[in-house]
Amino acid sequence: MSWQLLRLFLLILLAAGILILSLLPEAPLDVKFLFGLDKAQHWLAYAALGFLVLLTMTRKGGSLLLHFSLTVFSCTMYGGVIEILQKYTGRTPDTVDFFVNFFGSLAGAVIALGVIEISRNRDRHRTDT
Repeated sequence: MSWQLLRLFLLILLAAGILILSLLPEAPLDVKFLFGLDKAQHWLAYAALGFLVLLTMTRKGGSLLLHFSLTVFSCTMYGGVIEILQKYTGRTPDTVDFFVNFFGSLAGAVIALGVIEISRNRDRHRTDT
């Protein structure tokens, strides 16, 4: 299995997990699970999502800034749609969650950006020698 297929599989699995856990009538995990911070769970989930989306979306020679912007936008909108849908499943939408999701997506995409740049520099270094 190629790395691209593995990243795509993990991305789909993570996005589905976020959707399912966010739309369950009651949170299945105790919110004290992660140091008692529900927002930390949101941030971590969307940081992982932003990281995987950017790594999966980016191709050699593509515009990294465009991919970065699309990643943060799409992850944030995904979280926003889920927040809206929550009112139909017995949960209460939270505006703060929307912004936490944005900052998590941004952080994950920044980390992925660093990984991509390190990889590109390593590849350039190999071809130069």
